[in-house]
Amino acid sequence: MGERPSGAPEDAAPAAPAAPAPVRVEMFMEQEPPRGFIAPDVTKLNDRKMELAKKNPLVLVGTGVTCFVLARGLVAMRRGDSRTSQLMMRGRVAAQGFTVAVLAASAAYVSYREKQATAAPEAEIAEEKA
Repeated sequence: MGERPSGAPEDAAPAAPAAPAPVRVEMFMEQEPPRGFIAPDVTKLNDRKMELAKKNPLVLVGTGVTCFVLARGLVAMRRGDSRTSQLMMRGRVAAQGFTVAVLAASAAYVSYREKQATAAPEAEIAEEKA
């Protein structure tokens, strides 16, 4: 065992280590951006997200349900409840399937509407020529 200094009491706690020196962290905005860097316009991105959510709210609902069921399943798995965990993982797959189906249906609908919009003027032009 190590020897104690002559003046130190025997039940004294060891001295705490000194606090580390503060480290200066430079903020990204203070640095020069990389050459050719174009900062994204966050307001446009947020506006686009809101526009998509308004056009197809079922995708947003499906995504939220998928995340909720996934989180609940992971919590059940961590607790060791294999029955609930298995049920939640099956529910997650169903919610993901619903979300993908809604995405596919909305894409088909938009494509159909675009075809109808372009077909109507073409039919009018054909009637005018006849």
